Amino acid sequence: MDSDDISSGVENFSWIGRFEVVEDGMSQWFLDGAHSTLSLKPAAECLQRTPMARMREKRDGMTLVECLVHALSEHNTRPDHVIFTTYQEREDGSTRIGK
Repeated sequence: MDSDDISSGVENFSWIGRFEVVEDGMSQWFLDGAHSTLSLKPAAECLQRTPMARMREKRDGMTLVECLVHALSEHNTRPDHVIFTTYQEREDGSTRIGK
């Protein structure tokens, strides 16, 4: 493996749900699984439109929301909607679709 292999790997890397854009008809959804104050600021800076943050249940939700609001306001970004979800198990106990 040489530096070209590493560069190519980084350039072609894809992580579902991390700075992901999903288009659905006339709507665009900007998804990001940011779940800490350290990751929310870069997510807000990168997306600057409609970030979708996922918060784990053991995190301090209010601190995360305050961090997101601050990061968005620093960049004069006003999303139409922000959706927060929790990291909850499914009722049947599975954690992933298809399991």
